[in-house]
This record gives sequence, structure tokens and C-alpha cells, in this order.
Amino acid sequence: MPHILSLPRELRDEIYKWGLLDDLASAKSRTLQRERKRVSHSATDPETYYGEESVRYPEHTSLPPTYPLLQASRQLRAELLDSVKRMGPLRYKIDLANRDDQDVLYPTWISVPMFSKIVDVLDVEVRVRRGKTSSICSVVGDDGIEHEGDVYSAGLVLLQRFLERGVYFLSKKKAKKIKVGLLAVNINTHEYINEESLVEALEEWMMGQSDLGGDQDVKEREDKRFRFLAERIESVRLSVNGRLSREWNLKDMLELRDEIELKRQAEAGIEQDLG
Repeated sequence: MPHILSLPRELRDEIYKWGLLDDLASAKSRTLQRERKRVSHSATDPETYYGEESVRYPEHTSLPPTYPLLQASRQLRAELLDSVKRMGPLRYKIDLANRDDQDVLYPTWISVPMFSKIVDVLDVEVRVRRGKTSSICSVVGDDGIEHEGDVYSAGLVLLQRFLERGVYFLSKKKAKKIKVGLLAVNINTHEYINEESLVEALEEWMMGQSDLGGDQDVKEREDKRFRFLAERIESVRLSVNGRLSREWNLKDMLELRDEIELKRQAEAGIEQDLG
């Protein structure tokens, strides 16, 4: 009986290529996209994070299309891994639909060529839309209404979840510690965005100078979060509607953050001595 190994290598390579480039089955299914889970933040629960109440996690994320081939035989596995190397940077793609009227994020994995602890490029498409999103239905809480949240913190929670647990955000059993070469974020919106203000706000957060409107605990939480991200991500690129806005090396930003903090502490010490 004919099987994949009976095909010429050239045809097998085409199969590998199309499998690696194909979208996840769960990204194509409107039904699976609708099934989502809300996690409420609890200050006493180490498994939840601030801002997480604004995320609607997908309950279903399909295995990569090539996953069965990796388990089939040593030869197929070797050939497939060789195809991955020749394909260039390993890219993951995720869609973040933002209900702008409610500040709620609906993440959907679009492309995961294969599971890996090192992702060269994480492409994030943030689609800002008013009302129900165009491809993902909203999910309401137990009281039957949506609740406003902090979509910026929600995005950071999602990123932290991915770096800690991989594509299955809430699964402890399938957890993988991930490192990312480039986090490429594109904001896709019909609304006007002041790109300079957006870049400035993000830089201020990375340098520890943003006004978060919180107390010392909030500042310590954000400092810990940024240091974690800088340890796992090499660089971040921000674009708006496909136009490159700015790119940062996170290790450089961490050094700048530390320099600013040391200067602040020194100035505070001088003022205290003079007082």
C-alpha cells in the first residue's frame, strides 16, 4: 500500500513545507474560536495575574499540522526538522482581537509550525475593533455582562503566560519555557493612533518612568515583569497598520532602566542629606 515514504523526496519536502506554513485547525474554526475561558485575578493566587480578567483564553488550540509526522518515524522526523532549518526563522503567529468598547482581548493562535522552546519571531496582530470582533465572538461573565479592563496589562499577561507555558496558556501539564528572538507587534486599526505618543508611552514603561497611578507594590510588580520579559525576549518591534514605528533591544532598555533608577536613588539620597 502506498505511503508517504514511497513518494519521492521532492514531494515529501512539498508536504512538509505546506504543513509548516498551514494555519492551525482551531484558527479556521469559528466554533472553536467561540469557546473561551475567563480567569479572574486573585491577589492571593500565584496562578493568576493582574489584568487577566480582561483576557478570554481559547479553550481549544490544535496541534501543529506537522505534529503527527514528527511522531511517525525517525526518517520523517529528520526530514521534517531539516525542512524547518531550510525554511528560515521559526515564526509563531497570534491574532489578538481587541473589543475596544470593553477593553477585552481574544487571543487566537494562527500559525505554530512546530513546538519549540526557542521562537525566532513571534508575530502579534492586534486588531482593534468596536463591538463584537469580526472573527471571534465575545464571551460574557457569570452576571451576563462584559466588564471593562486594562487591555495593556492583559497583553502583558498573555505574553508572560506564553513565555512560561507555551501556546497552551493555562495548561500546567503542557508547560514549556519559551524564549523569543523578536516580538513583532502590529496594531491593525481603523481608528487614528498617535504613533509618537504610543512609542513614548511604551519606552517610558520599559525605562520604569511611566505613571501607572499605583503605589510601590504596582511599581515593583511592573519592574519584576519587565525584567522577566527582558530575560526571555531579545527585541521588540512595534508597527501600526504595517508601518514600522520603533524597535528596541530589551537588554539595552534594561540597562537604561537600571541607570535611571540608580540616578534617582542618588538624587533622593542627596535630598535626604540636605534635609
